[in-house]
Order: sequence, then C-alpha cells, then structure tokens
Amino acid sequence: MSRFLIITICLLLTLVIGFFAIYPKYQEITLLRNQIYNKSEEFKFREEYLKELSKASAELKNYDEQLKIIDATLPSEASLPLLFDFFQKAGSQSGMILKNISATKGSSPDNPKKVTISLEASGTYSSFKDFIVILENSARLINVNSVSFGKFNEEEQLIIFNFNLTASAFYYEQ
Repeated sequence: MSRFLIITICLLLTLVIGFFAIYPKYQEITLLRNQIYNKSEEFKFREEYLKELSKASAELKNYDEQLKIIDATLPSEASLPLLFDFFQKAGSQSGMILKNISATKGSSPDNPKKVTISLEASGTYSSFKDFIVILENSARLINVNSVSFGKFNEEEQLIIFNFNLTASAFYYEQ
C-alpha cells in the first residue's frame, strides 16, 4: 500500500473517531448554552417582575389610609365579640338599653359573608333614631334588615318602647 492511502485512511479514521467522540460533547455544550440562555431570560423576567411588585408595593403605601378604611368596612373575620361591643357602645351612646343580643353566621360559600344580629332594646324613639344614625355612620358595613317596636312604659312624659332589630354585618373571608 502506498503511503498516501495509509495517510488518507488514518486521516479518515481520525475524522470519524473525532466526529463520534467530539460531536456528542458539542451537542451537550450547545444544549447547556441554550439552558443558560433560557435561565438568564427567566432571571431577567423575574427581576422585572420583582421591580413591578416593588413599584406596586410602593404605590399601595400611598393608599394606606384608604386600605385601613376598607379593612374596617369589610374585615377578614366575623369577630363577634367586637361586633357585640360595637352594638353595646352604640346603644349606650344613643341612650338605648340593650336587653339581649345574638348573632348567627351565614353558611354561604360566597364572599362577602354575612352575620345576622338580632337584638332587643328599650328606649325612647329619639334614642332609637340616634342608635340607627350611629349604625349608619359606622365604618363597618352594617345593614338594618327589620325593626319592630311596641309601647313598653310611660314615665314622666317619656314613652319607652321595646325595639326588636335585625341587622346584617358583613366580612370577607379568605
């Protein structure tokens, strides 16, 4: 055999072995480059998203007072003791005497959820009007559903009534 043929065969053999030895590594490097590019794009996206979140957070701080009002209007839980305390204070501020107060939570899966409050009170008609005004002006979302009253007693030109009131207070459960 001639030297030229041996060199050609060795060269071809080297190319074939080199191709099968190097090409898989080349594919692996290409795959790794693509993964690096994808991760860097994902990182950029997350970085932009984080910047947008921090901007939104800074913007929300400008509305802190309004958010506190919304939280007071529609709290995240029923908090019956606070609700009872509110009705007790509203009754005493208006001159009403609360005799009985009870509450039942609604079982609706929808939001906002509702608590129904039933109360019995006695007082004058003007004190009852003041009580209703206090309920209307409260930050909490309260609807008066029904009112019934009857004459109870007449003392020194004051007519005392018994009032039965049903109201709904709302809350937002997450």
